[in-house]
Amino acid sequence: MEPRGPDRPTFGEPPVSVTGLMQVDAACDRFEEDCRAGRSPDLAEYLAGVPEDVRARLLRELLGLDREYRHHRGERADAAFYRERFPEHADVVDSVFRSLTLATDRGGSSRSDEPGGDTRRIVPPAKGRPDEPEERGSDDLGPAGYEVIRLLGRGGMGVVYEARQVALDRLVAIKLVRSGSFAGESEVVRFRNEAEAVAQLDHPHIVPIHEVGSHRGRPFFSMKRIAGSSLDRKLAEYAEDPRGSARLVAIVASAIHHAHQRGILHRDLKPANILIDEAGDPHVTDFGLAKRIDGDGQGDSELTHSGMLVGTPSYMAPEQTTRSLGAVSTATDVYGLGTILYAMLAGRAPFTGTTLVETLDLVRTQYPEPPSRLNPRVPRDLEVICRKCLEKEPARRYPSAQALADDLGRWLRGEPIEARPVGPVVRGLMWCRRNKLVAAAAVLALASLLGGLAGVTWKWREAERERARSEGVVAFLTRRLFGRADDELIDRGKDPSVRQMLDDAAATLGGWLDGQPDVEAQVRETIGGAYLSLGQYQPAEVQLKRAIELAERSGGPSDRVVLRARGMLGTLLDRTDRGGESEELLRRDLADCRLALGPLDPVTLDVAERLGEVLRHLGRLDEAEALLRRNLADRERVFKPDHPETLRSVYLLGRLLLERSQLGEAKDLAYRYAHDIQCARGMNHPDRIVALTNQGDVARAAGRHDEALVYYRQAAVEAGRILGAEHPATRSAQANLAAFVSISAEPGGKRP
Repeated sequence: MEPRGPDRPTFGEPPVSVTGLMQVDAACDRFEEDCRAGRSPDLAEYLAGVPEDVRARLLRELLGLDREYRHHRGERADAAFYRERFPEHADVVDSVFRSLTLATDRGGSSRSDEPGGDTRRIVPPAKGRPDEPEERGSDDLGPAGYEVIRLLGRGGMGVVYEARQVALDRLVAIKLVRSGSFAGESEVVRFRNEAEAVAQLDHPHIVPIHEVGSHRGRPFFSMKRIAGSSLDRKLAEYAEDPRGSARLVAIVASAIHHAHQRGILHRDLKPANILIDEAGDPHVTDFGLAKRIDGDGQGDSELTHSGMLVGTPSYMAPEQTTRSLGAVSTATDVYGLGTILYAMLAGRAPFTGTTLVETLDLVRTQYPEPPSRLNPRVPRDLEVICRKCLEKEPARRYPSAQALADDLGRWLRGEPIEARPVGPVVRGLMWCRRNKLVAAAAVLALASLLGGLAGVTWKWREAERERARSEGVVAFLTRRLFGRADDELIDRGKDPSVRQMLDDAAATLGGWLDGQPDVEAQVRETIGGAYLSLGQYQPAEVQLKRAIELAERSGGPSDRVVLRARGMLGTLLDRTDRGGESEELLRRDLADCRLALGPLDPVTLDVAERLGEVLRHLGRLDEAEALLRRNLADRERVFKPDHPETLRSVYLLGRLLLERSQLGEAKDLAYRYAHDIQCARGMNHPDRIVALTNQGDVARAAGRHDEALVYYRQAAVEAGRILGAEHPATRSAQANLAAFVSISAEPGGKRP
């Protein structure tokens, strides 16, 4: 073969695999995002992270993009500039610029500001001159009945032109295989799959195909021309309009459900594959990765037999990244719809690593940052819907794309969403928001019946009493507890322990708070709770009993301090082997809470949880499970899914089910706890260590020792990172890991 040089074309490049072409597509998408954001991306950085066999193809694509953006910025962008930067790819540079020169020499260049891509008019190459495979014959579709007008876009596998269908005198979009007659079998198969898949669909929000054909050995199909731009160019606009984002995704979800009903998975849902017309309506396009599914909505493993990935990494579902996570299904497209919603709310993809491997690892193992942290406009319930779509396990997502569309519709109408069931109180409030006039009349009538201002005045006085008591507690703790520690102990060169400060505060309570029994009661409750958390049970019991006595004297037996302190005292009795006394006290306390505060008050729910734990320790597991299940359901009605109280209920019920060997549900709850802890508190909260250890315990109980080892190791690593090497929790996590490894390595044990 004659060696290539600056005067020779580069159509002899080796073929690129499907995975390589996907990398080219993803890199071009990221490059354009950087350019549109006003940054000046470095081509060398994009080339550094790809395999050698893909680098030339990627450079070819990026050169065209980089040249366009540099031209608009008024910067140098000639062939010599690029040859200086990439001398090892001089032949690629010359090839690209020779192709551009052909177009300029023969027909000039006309530009338009209309969105949609490069607007150079494509002209026939000079006769007798060698041409690039992607350009050869691309414009000469006259015999096929089309007049090519301009280039709309290009990717790793295809190129799209705007054209006029001569016979019908209408504008269409024509898609051709990117590599022309040099296309590999995989590219042609993908192209044929897209045509066959879309031909079966008839939905107003799926771009229809008009004609399928082949010209000079190059497959093509024509489709409806959508005037407008792709969604990825409008993410910033939609980030300011959450309701508009929800409406658009609901429409797309219904269109995808239509495809699912006809046995077609899209598998590459992302903003770039949603076209927005001039009226603002979405249209799904690019079914190049479409796959047939069976009647149960299941497909094969997402990896091909050669091990190549299929999809766009930043928008892939976890099961698309590895065979071990199961087959693709309609849930895979539900995940894709969630990534689109996330990108619209947050302004970026859920996961973007610096390399392909890092991105795929993030998709498999991490949860995206809540979009509300990136965009404070995101409503809570809309974020919950998005999060349900992005669950790692397919069974936890919406059961269908239509179910997602329906839930988005509920949210848009102000109704309770299925992703987060709410109680009757919240349902009532939402009804009031939807029916303001009727609700206002009902409230006025009710207020009149109940005595009007008398109830308001009573509530105001109670609130003032609670406020004054809280201010007194804060003042005492600030001045006497922490202030005394700072002024006296540290001045004497000592490092005060928590126990020292608590002892000092307890000794001075009587003199400082004489005549303020309500404040003293709450201070003693606080100090008693601190002693309890330190395992100092004797002083904790003294303080809690005194708090109950003072609070009953000042506020009566239904005072909140009385009810809270009795709950903590019940836990103390349980921990000091007085389970019978504990159960009796907590049952009485729970009955009083329900009567005085109501069944859904936070204090009532706390006492119920404490009683459930006591029953568990007493071995009455059926009673404990019933109580903890009810408590979790009640907390879900009152609090958000990732509220600390709800998460504690999730954890405790999961631990009980683990003890009862109900490993399926225990695994689900362990997963939910880990998921919500990370979403609510981030990667640096100590509860993440608890969550990882809990997942390890469940995996170990189920005999999945390799999986358990991964969790235990991660818990030890995260403990060191979050708390430091010397923290007791870090040492405990390391000891737990060492013990597990030691046991697993014993004769007869399963070696990790």
